[in-house]
Amino acid sequence: MTKPQFVYVIYIKATPEAIWGGLLDPAMTRKYWMHDNISDRKAGSPWTHARNDAAGTVDIVGTVIESTPPKRLTVSHTDLEPDSTMLHSVSFDWPALMSGLKTLLERASAT
Repeated sequence: MTKPQFVYVIYIKATPEAIWGGLLDPAMTRKYWMHDNISDRKAGSPWTHARNDAAGTVDIVGTVIESTPPKRLTVSHTDLEPDSTMLHSVSFDWPALMSGLKTLLERASAT
């Protein structure tokens, strides 16, 4: 049986470099996500999604599958467990987060 996956497409009027920075630069992610994405972004490396609280609480961990900055901008969530917290989070939270990133980057490029 195939496990669920999540694919979401959004179009952002910004350069690939700005989008890449918006997804990965902690100074940017704090503005719309209130988290840091911690990784060296090399294929096979760990990726940690940590809160901006005093403890640096880690909510999610993962592995970088592929990374070609700033050209490879697809974020994939695959092999998700049915009815899991992760499936629910990416299905409902990811569109709102990307909308926030879109607004942030498009406002910045308009100035």
